[in-house]
Amino acid sequence: MAAQDGKKPSDRHYRAVRNKPLLMLHILAIPDEAGARVPAFGISFPEGQYTQTVTIVANRVWMNTMQGPSDNGRR
Repeated sequence: MAAQDGKKPSDRHYRAVRNKPLLMLHILAIPDEAGARVPAFGISFPEGQYTQTVTIVANRVWMNTMQGPSDNGRR
C-alpha cells in the first residue's frame, strides 16, 4: 500500500476502504478576483458493482416534482 512506500495514500486507497459515499463541500478563493469566493462540491463513491442495472419505479407526481411536467402530449 502507498503508506508503506513512504507516500501519502491516494484517493483510490481511501475509496477502497470506505463503504459509504462522501460529499465534500468547499469554498474556493478565485486568484484573479480580490476576495471572491465560490462554493464547490465533490462526490466520491466507494468501489462497487456499478455495472449492475437497477429498475426504478416512479409515479407521475414524483416525476413532475423532480423534473417538471413533460411535453410529450400525454395527460
